[in-house]
Amino acid sequence: MQKDLNVIFPEEIVAGDDVYISLVLEKGNSAKDKGYNFRDFIEAKSNFPELVIIDFLTKQSVALSNAAYENKTVYLDPSRDEASRVEFIWHIKGGSSIRENGSRPGLYEVTAAFNNSEGFEDIDPAGPIRVKILPKSAPSINTVPIKVTLNETRRIETSDQLLWVLIRNRTIDFNRYKRYMDSVMCDDGVYSANKPSALQKTVFSYRLPFHNSSSYSLLKYATEYYMMQECGLVPNNLYEADGDINWDRLNDILANGRNLQDEFNRTARSDIDLSSIRNEYLEQLNGEGGYALPYFSLIQQKLSEVPLKEPHELPGILSFVNGDIQIPLNGELSKFPIPQACYGILKSKLIGPCMVELIWSYWHEEGGLVQTMNAISRRFQNVRGGSGKDPLANLNIDPLRPLNNLLWTYIEDERNRLSLNRRNLEYQYEYGLSLIGKAVPQLGVAEHRTNFIRAFHNLLKACVDFYNQANFTTVIPDAFPLLNHLREVHLILAEGAHNQYGDLPWTSRVEMLIQQWLLSRTEMREFLGGRIMVPYSEAWMDKVDTMKTLQDWNVPNITHFHDLGVFGEQLLLSIRFGSWNSTTSIGAQNAANWAHYWRNEVQRYIHAYNAVTGIDLGADITDARVQVATGEDRFLPPAVMIQKQAALQKSRQQYALQANVATPGLLLNRPATAMRSPSIPVLGQKKLNG
Repeated sequence: MQKDLNVIFPEEIVAGDDVYISLVLEKGNSAKDKGYNFRDFIEAKSNFPELVIIDFLTKQSVALSNAAYENKTVYLDPSRDEASRVEFIWHIKGGSSIRENGSRPGLYEVTAAFNNSEGFEDIDPAGPIRVKILPKSAPSINTVPIKVTLNETRRIETSDQLLWVLIRNRTIDFNRYKRYMDSVMCDDGVYSANKPSALQKTVFSYRLPFHNSSSYSLLKYATEYYMMQECGLVPNNLYEADGDINWDRLNDILANGRNLQDEFNRTARSDIDLSSIRNEYLEQLNGEGGYALPYFSLIQQKLSEVPLKEPHELPGILSFVNGDIQIPLNGELSKFPIPQACYGILKSKLIGPCMVELIWSYWHEEGGLVQTMNAISRRFQNVRGGSGKDPLANLNIDPLRPLNNLLWTYIEDERNRLSLNRRNLEYQYEYGLSLIGKAVPQLGVAEHRTNFIRAFHNLLKACVDFYNQANFTTVIPDAFPLLNHLREVHLILAEGAHNQYGDLPWTSRVEMLIQQWLLSRTEMREFLGGRIMVPYSEAWMDKVDTMKTLQDWNVPNITHFHDLGVFGEQLLLSIRFGSWNSTTSIGAQNAANWAHYWRNEVQRYIHAYNAVTGIDLGADITDARVQVATGEDRFLPPAVMIQKQAALQKSRQQYALQANVATPGLLLNRPATAMRSPSIPVLGQKKLNG
């Protein structure tokens, strides 16, 4: 006997569906099969086979409701009088199937038995077959496919994120400085509607055209005043009498000056309230009013015996009366013994540290800012530059006539500016970076931060690995390597925060801001010329690139050096002033948030470094046998790699000129391997600092 038990509808059963189960019996050629009379199934309903349903997991039998047996049908094969084929169909309604209260999702085994079928008891059961019932919420085969997307790992907010917001918004910006200086030096709207005061007349007399030496003094002192106002963690006018900060006003300044949506994306926060940094991150100074960064609070605890001083307690504004020091305070005189007034820590240095890093000056000096002003100063003094042909000799300096007085006083003030040697020694002390050139004296240094380049570049490489992991939404990036590298760089920066730290970076920034402002003047463009269509972000940049072209210094675009200075300064400030060496309050989540917040700056720093030195700090070293030199090059001083790039660029230009001469009108494009490497030693090339 042939038996075929199947579910004929639907293909996929969902709880509550009507189900049709079919059993087909077909006689064989044996005498036993021919003895069965299938017509008896129609005459006697009791002969109808019984469905046996067993839960596959529990192995328990499940009884069908009576309604299932009321909807059964039998079909005979009408081709013969003695039917040889019969089909049984059970229609099990969804509301009364398998269980009294409706079908339950699960996996079942179904068998058709003939135990109660008179005359057919000896027929073996049909089946079993497995039937799967899905929950009602399960989609059917014919529904539209569901799109599944994965998002990045949810970031957890940390309190130090607000410090990074302040650093990013408080670093010195040249465009704001230029607007300020233009208003001081060039704005004609000095006089008010009333009669001008003596101070207004004096200030106006020093403005353009610059007709006396006091004009440069005004430029210099106004730049220092701007730095005093803008370089701190918060503006000076936001400090209140108790030493705290007016955070509400700072929030308003941030909301008006920057796009807050960018800060939301960087921090993954829905709200940025800078006033919360006081309670969540800053620490109150011991026994004093005001709050300081945890890093400075730790330093102050180490110097707990040294008192904190307010600005009015300094000896610079004091007078002597009967052996005591008299300080004007709120219209009254207060007395402080002399030893107490001369010994202490200026409180404002702890509450509002200056957001200035010397690495900004280093990269701008490598880019040619100082050298450009030196070349213009020599031409202004009618001094021939170098022993060969001077490209500035034939330039008419008449366009600089409106700046004559400023340039003359700028040159006279050279004895009061930092020397190349002073800056170079401090570069080595703080970062282990040094300038290379004929004009750079080769002096031995007492301390050299040799591990800084390796530690900082390893941090940048760890950031790239972290970003690659974060780009895959199925991976949770590991931030512990980042945390270790941040701690290492933080400790190296702290070791260099002595000697001239603070004073020299401040002085260097003031001098270079003045140089940038002078180069941004229209008179400089008329004197040097330049490429107007190049989209420089600041007005002084085109003059530097023009000078490098005239002098054949062969260094990349100043934009890359500017990016290295600006982004390097922000990254180092966030590492220097962070409490990365803390064992309790800082963890991998802080390092992950740091990498996410500064991702744009890290990526642009790596690109700019590659453009300047030819070294990709984010590249993997896949084969040590081939790329050992490349792997170690990333830890060499940038000045060495810049000169190697300059020599390589020089050889490429010579090769291109030779190719064009050999094949006029045809630009040859040979692979890099076919190009001869420069035979001129690196130290023999024309140097930017020479």
